[in-house]
Amino acid sequence: MARKLGDAVKDDELKNIIAGYAAHSANTLGSSLAADGKKALDYYYGEPLGDEQDGRSKVILTEVHDVVEALMPDFLDIFQGGEKVVEVMPEGQEDIPAAEQATDMLNHAWNVDNKGFDITHDWIKDGLIQRNGFIRADWVKRQRVEKETFTNATILDLQKWSQEEGVKIVKATSRPDPADPTLPDGMVYDVELRRETDEGRVEVENVPPEEMLIASAVRSIAPKDCPFISHARLLYASDLIEMGIPRKDVESIPAYDGVDASQERMSRYNRENATWPVLTTLNEDPAMRRVWLYDTFLRVDRDGDGRAELKHVLCAGPNAFLIIEEDEAEDHPFVDLTPIRMSHTWLGRSLADLTMDIQEINSTILRQTLDNAYNINNGRVVANELVNLDDLLVNRPDGIVRVDGTGPPSNSLMPIPPMGLGNQMIPLLEYMSQVREIRTGVTRYNQGLDSDSLNKTATGINAILNQSQRRTKLMARVMAEHGFKTAFRKILRLLVRHGDRKRTIRLRNQWVPMQPSTWNPDMDVRVSVALGYGNKDMAAQQKQQLLSIQNEIIKMQGGIEGPLVTGENVFELLSKLVNDM
Repeated sequence: MARKLGDAVKDDELKNIIAGYAAHSANTLGSSLAADGKKALDYYYGEPLGDEQDGRSKVILTEVHDVVEALMPDFLDIFQGGEKVVEVMPEGQEDIPAAEQATDMLNHAWNVDNKGFDITHDWIKDGLIQRNGFIRADWVKRQRVEKETFTNATILDLQKWSQEEGVKIVKATSRPDPADPTLPDGMVYDVELRRETDEGRVEVENVPPEEMLIASAVRSIAPKDCPFISHARLLYASDLIEMGIPRKDVESIPAYDGVDASQERMSRYNRENATWPVLTTLNEDPAMRRVWLYDTFLRVDRDGDGRAELKHVLCAGPNAFLIIEEDEAEDHPFVDLTPIRMSHTWLGRSLADLTMDIQEINSTILRQTLDNAYNINNGRVVANELVNLDDLLVNRPDGIVRVDGTGPPSNSLMPIPPMGLGNQMIPLLEYMSQVREIRTGVTRYNQGLDSDSLNKTATGINAILNQSQRRTKLMARVMAEHGFKTAFRKILRLLVRHGDRKRTIRLRNQWVPMQPSTWNPDMDVRVSVALGYGNKDMAAQQKQQLLSIQNEIIKMQGGIEGPLVTGENVFELLSKLVNDM
């Protein structure tokens, strides 16, 4: 019977919906996207191209690796080289104090509570190689347990500790102390305390692209555009037990058998000589049995009102075998990042897309050139029966080839000279290098690799560098607006929604109390795209020139009270100059 609009989705139907989305997602096993991810990783690692022949050159150039690693320092300077990664912008005048605190707290959450440098590095690198990098930002509660011991405590101390939340008196040993008549009961105590505190933190982690399942043909991964997104990861049975899942349910989940090992995952770990399936039948400890866990967010009508609401469904095993948890959600925790944005789709382009064909062409050209050199150094000859074939077949420096007969050796041996291809092949390699520079913006000049650059005009070199830096900055701006900005807005909302307790953090050698629940969660976020160290030197020189101009204006106006330059203007300029230096 056909379903009608307003029919509530039941549990079994929910499992089928999740299994159907997972089987037909953009990055599912066997899809062209998964194959592209494997190919990009193989080219980055310089794996064989698959057309190698025995006895011929098998050299592989690493264009993908070289371009990615050439740009990584620039991007890390841009996003991690400044004092602040992000700045919160107030919506109104009343939000200014909260925005300043939120700015400090967001940067603290990224760089102190989490490993901001590592997250930024891996997030950007995934995007440069595999088109889109992914992170997830969640609010995680953790229980911290501390043991404390005290000697010579009084009965008043015991009463105070017994009333404190989360404090348990594990052991209290009393002994009389007649030397202190002020004691209420004449006793002192040796006490052992157990202090338990629940702490909440924003936890940010990188997600391998192959673990993300995303509905096909969507404009973005935002909930309004994407009806299904899931983080599919392998966990141990012990991990599910720690999550509070009943043991009988965990035992019923089918074990991972390695059949659905993704191509990207295999490429990622094959350099470790990993075997597939990994740790499945080899490990006999049931607690270390591996199972699939799907952390899923999808829009579905569960209450029959005809509208699909966003639901968070945690399920385990193939085909959503066991639904562990289901609740309503306002948003999902995932954020993607791509260096080259494509219109009307979440899937971008990577630097690997731009350079894999160049890597293949250059490797082929260099192989042919080397084979040609081998043929020249080990040329073929025409020989008759008067030549000692054993001598001729052993090719070594200063080797002797014996010839029978009384006539000249040229009557018995005639070389077949191969044509040298170096003059034709080397210009081809140079041409392909120019193609790579045009596509990616990575030039030999901004890498300091051109030995003739000193002989070129400064104006020409600056023009080349400025153009290549514009390409880099465009990619950085795309990543800032559609990656980092989205991530920090999610982090801000998590802090406001869950930050009901005051927290004191250390900022500029001072302990500052924070109360995130009082902030406006709709404040805008601006990513501070830093200039990088090279451009900061130029910016510092320009500010020093501006400082000299301000000094002349102050002399002209007879003081620092204005009207053109004030003390506040000088202070702001000096602050920015110190930051650049």
